Amino acid sequence: MLNATTGNGEVFHLQCLTAAMNSTNSWNSTYRNKFVKVTNLSNTSKSIVVKVTDTAPANRGIELSYRA
Repeated sequence: MLNATTGNGEVFHLQCLTAAMNSTNSWNSTYRNKFVKVTNLSNTSKSIVVKVTDTAPANRGIELSYRA
């Protein structure tokens, strides 16, 4: 994914704290360029804040970059 761009036009980097969310509800106005907190369901003491930069494929929910 060298020099791949995201849905908002930024260059995608595996080491950035970014995410892609499912585009079910008007993604452009709701989640684009927003920060969301993601919590591990098996260990709720672990959570991370990531920036939503792209849309995920249908029925995926949220996808995190490698670092996240």
